[in-house]
Formats: sequence, structure tokens, C-alpha cells
Amino acid sequence: MKKVYIVFWTYTSDIDDDYCQPETSIEGVYSTEELAKQKIAYILGSTKKEEILNYIFKSNIEDISDKRLEEMMAIGLVKDIYDLYTLQIDDFLKLEKVKDKLATKMFENIQRSKEQGLAQFISAIGVEGVSIAKSEKIIAQGYNTMEKILGLDLEKMKLIEGFAEKSSVTFLESLKKKKNLITLLLKVGVKVKNDEISSGDGPLSGQKFCITGALSMERSAFEKLIKKNGGV
Repeated sequence: MKKVYIVFWTYTSDIDDDYCQPETSIEGVYSTEELAKQKIAYILGSTKKEEILNYIFKSNIEDISDKRLEEMMAIGLVKDIYDLYTLQIDDFLKLEKVKDKLATKMFENIQRSKEQGLAQFISAIGVEGVSIAKSEKIIAQGYNTMEKILGLDLEKMKLIEGFAEKSSVTFLESLKKKKNLITLLLKVGVKVKNDEISSGDGPLSGQKFCITGALSMERSAFEKLIKKNGGV
């Protein structure tokens, strides 16, 4: 029987387009070319699912679990993050055990996520090299709009606290790869709010806080309020 040997890589380009690092690799021997293609499709599908799940979690979209997203992808409702915003209530009714009430709730949860703060959005779309806290350091330096973030270069990044050359390159290259996704999300109605620039001064200046336990609003909202008033 003829066997097919395949090596498949997806690449992340560095600042220099001639230099690439493998992001995902698949090596193996398969009995047919069709089986090899199925393996590639499975791996790429799994990676895409993780990207969408990250967006759902970071955007605080409730009622769409890992299993439910898998079903949505399997029947072709969702292939990428921006597809979430094209769904209508009737689409959710195609899912197993989803009736009118839950379908409406899922639709409304997604619609509510259309307005996001800048730091939250950067984290949700999966830009590498930054947490929400590190995104806020960038914003604190005056880069508080999506336009300003997209205008960053290596020299500007290295002037920001917490960003050396390596982490700056990681962030900028990842952001570059996300530009098309950002454009598509804005096109389907997502609005990225300009974040306020914190001066570090205020009634909580010099005080450190640990947020824990059951909260009356999102943790990120408390963190923003503390920082706005000078706390850490």
C-alpha cells in the first residue's frame, strides 16, 4: 500500500519577513493523501476553536461552552470569531437542546459584547505578548485608541515599561497578523472604546489592592476603577 509522508507547518512571521518560526507542526505517515488532509483539517480546526473560545471568555459572552461551540462549528454556524456577530436567533435553534428562551439569551449575550474596552479587546482577539495588565501599560503611555495601537513600532514599544525588544517584537508581529480580524470585527459592529489614560494620581495613590471573592461586577471593572484613582 502506498503511504503518504507529510510535514505541515503554519508559520508566524517575525519582524523580518525572511525569518519565520513554526507555530504548529504536523508530522506523520498516512496510508492515503485523504487521511493526511483530514489530520491537517482537524489540527487547524482545533486551533481555531481555541481562538474563538478565548474571545468568548475574554469578551464575557455567557452560555457558549466548549462543547456548544464545537457543535456550532460542526454544523457550519461559526468558522471564525467574527461569525459570532452574524448569527441570528434562528441559528441558535439549530443547536441540540436549545429552545426559544436560551436562543434569545445567547443572541443577546453576543450582542452585548459588541462594546469593549481597548485592553479587553486586545486580550480577546489573542494578541500575543500581552496580558490585560500589560495592555494597560501601553494605554497609560497615551496609546489609548485602536488607531494609536496599530501605529506602534519597535522603537516606541521599547520605551514602554515592561517591554524589551523580544516582547515588543512578539506583540507587534501578533498585532500585525490580527489586523484583518480587527477590520472584520469592526465591520460586523464591534465598537472598541477608547480607554482612559490613568495619571497614577488620586485618593488611592500608593495603595495596593487584591481583588478576591464574589464580586458585584467584573474584576476588570474593579481593576480599572482602582487604577483610575491611583491605586495598584
